[in-house]
Parts: sequence; C-alpha cells; structure tokens
Amino acid sequence: MKTDIVSALSTAIALVLLALLILSALHVMTPPWAVVGSYSMVPTLEIGDIVILVPPPASPSQLLGKVVVYTPPGIPWFEIVHRVVKVQGDHIVTKGDANPVPDVWKITIHNVRGVVVLAVPHIGLLALAVKTAMSGSPGGVVLCMLGLLYMIVLYFLSKIVEH
Repeated sequence: MKTDIVSALSTAIALVLLALLILSALHVMTPPWAVVGSYSMVPTLEIGDIVILVPPPASPSQLLGKVVVYTPPGIPWFEIVHRVVKVQGDHIVTKGDANPVPDVWKITIHNVRGVVVLAVPHIGLLALAVKTAMSGSPGGVVLCMLGLLYMIVLYFLSKIVEH
C-alpha cells in the first residue's frame, strides 16, 4: 500500500515537472529556472542542465562572479546562461566559462532574469528537444521522440527495480 502511494506520488510529480518543462520550452510561462542550451559554460554546466534561479539583486556589483540568466538587448526570446566577469557602473560584462572572450552585449540589471543557485544535470534535455521540434527541425522531432522513449524506459526500469 505504501509503495503504491509513493509510486503514484512520484509519477504525478514527474508528470507535473514534465508539463512545466514543456510549457517553459514553448514560452507559455516564465518559470524560476532555465535550461542550458550550449557548451559555453562547460565544465560548470552542460547542455540540458536545468538551473534554478532567484531574482537578481538591486545592485549590479553584487553579481560579480555569479552565473546569471539574461536576455541580450533586442533579442527578448533568447536567454543566455553566463558568468558575470566584470561590473562597469550600471553595465554587466558576462562570459561563458568555456569561451575565450566576454560577450559583446551591453547588459544591465534589467536584462538579468535571475541568478543561478542550483543546477540539476541533464533534466532539461527533453525540453530542449521539444523546443527544437517546435521550431520545425527534423532533428528536433527525433530528439523529442528519443527523449520520450528515454523517459518511458526509465519508468519501466523503476517498476522492475520495485519488484
């Protein structure tokens, strides 16, 4: 009985999280997290990691050394996960840990959506696949199908381990 309740609860939580990931990938809602979509922050963050965010502080100087999620000026649909490497007055200079040079955009605190406080490895891969699939890319559809297959296999493996 207790195992059934735990199993049902974990399945419900997984489905809610999956729905939230898909809604965020489709930009239906702005969640307190983001999905890392490039190798620019390796080895700190990998593609598909989900980063949990807190609101940015009022002062840009408090961001120095922190990993932030921001939207570049003029590109509101695009988010970048990079580290703040310099603060010049009201402007923030960011750079990916794996990038040789800083980013070119002039960022202010108003561009920063949040400060990263936690990273959960690989959970966002399905959200990236859905986002790519929705853009019409054939590769994205394949990735989305592979992600769903992966989740189904994990589900059945967990059932086998339970018994």
